[in-house]
Amino acid sequence: MTLDSSTRGTKNALTEDSTRYARLVGRNIARLRARRGLTQKQLAEELQQQGHSLSAGTIGFIEKGHSGNSPKHQRRNVSVDQLMTFAIYFGCNPADLLSETCPHCKGTPPDGFTCNACGEGEAGPQP
Repeated sequence: MTLDSSTRGTKNALTEDSTRYARLVGRNIARLRARRGLTQKQLAEELQQQGHSLSAGTIGFIEKGHSGNSPKHQRRNVSVDQLMTFAIYFGCNPADLLSETCPHCKGTPPDGFTCNACGEGEAGPQP
C-alpha cells in the first residue's frame, strides 16, 4: 500500500493526536495516583491483586507517555483494557482520563476551595 501526499498529512495528524492523548492520559493517571498517595509500585501491586497485569514499569511508561528510548517506541499507546482498568480503579469515566480539564471543577474550583478530584485550587496547607 502506498500513501499519496493527502493521506500522509492525515497519518501525521493522527500520530500527533495519538501522542498528545497518550501524554494526557499519562498525566491524568499520575495525578490521580498521587492524589491517593500511591507510588507506581503500590498502584501496580493493588492492580495486580485485582487481577490486572500492569507492572510499575508499565505504569511509569504510561504516565510519561512513552515506552522507552528506542526511536520506534517513543509513544506509548494505552490499550482500551488499560484505560478501563485505570478508570474503574480510580472511579471515573474513561473519558475523564482523556480530558484536559477536571470533569468536576473544570479546572477552576470556587475561590477559597480546592477540588477533591484534581487538587486544583487554593494553594496552601490542607487540613
